[in-house]
Amino acid sequence: GIKTGPDNFRLKTITGKITEVEVTTYPIRINNQALVLGIARDLTERMHAEKFKHENEQRLAFHFNQTPLAAIEWDLDFKVKSWNSSAERIFGFTKEEAIGSHASLIIPRTAMNSVDKIWMEVTSRKGTGRTTNKNCCKNGKIIICEWYNTPLVNDEGEVIAVASFALDVTERIRSAEIQKVVYNIANAA
Repeated sequence: GIKTGPDNFRLKTITGKITEVEVTTYPIRINNQALVLGIARDLTERMHAEKFKHENEQRLAFHFNQTPLAAIEWDLDFKVKSWNSSAERIFGFTKEEAIGSHASLIIPRTAMNSVDKIWMEVTSRKGTGRTTNKNCCKNGKIIICEWYNTPLVNDEGEVIAVASFALDVTERIRSAEIQKVVYNIANAA
C-alpha cells in the first residue's frame, strides 16, 4: 500500500548479463484491482562513469602526492586550496598550516609586487606561467623556486583557480653562480 524505493538491485538479464538497476514501486488501482507498478532504471552506464571518475581521481591524487614538485592550488584571492607533501618538504609548512593561508606565507615582502604582477597575468590568462622567484620557508630560509602556473577554468571559460608547481632550484643557481665566479677568476688570471 505504500511506495518503495528507489532501491538498487543487481539483476540478471535475459542474456545472462548482470546489471545494476534502480527500482521504484508504486501501489496503483486499475478496475478496482490493487496492483503494483514497478519502474526499473538501468544504472550500468552511470556505474561505469562513476567507477571511471573514481579511478581518475585516485590516479590524479597519486600523482599530486607523489610528485617531487610542490603542487599547490590557489583560489582567486591567492589563498592556498591544496598543498601536497612536496610543498610541505620544500617550504616547511604542513598542509594544515598552509590551506587557507595567503601566498604571502611563502613570498618575501620584497618580492610581493612582482609576484602580484605575475598573479594578475596568470589569472587574466595573459602571461606565461613560468617564473623564477625567491620564496620563504617556515624556518626563515630564503630559497629560489622555479614556478609553473596554470589557470584553471570552468566550462564557461572563466578562471576559477590557479594550479602551481614549484621546484627548489636554489642549489642549481648557486652552483651556476660559483662556476661563473671561478670562470671569471680563471679568465682574469
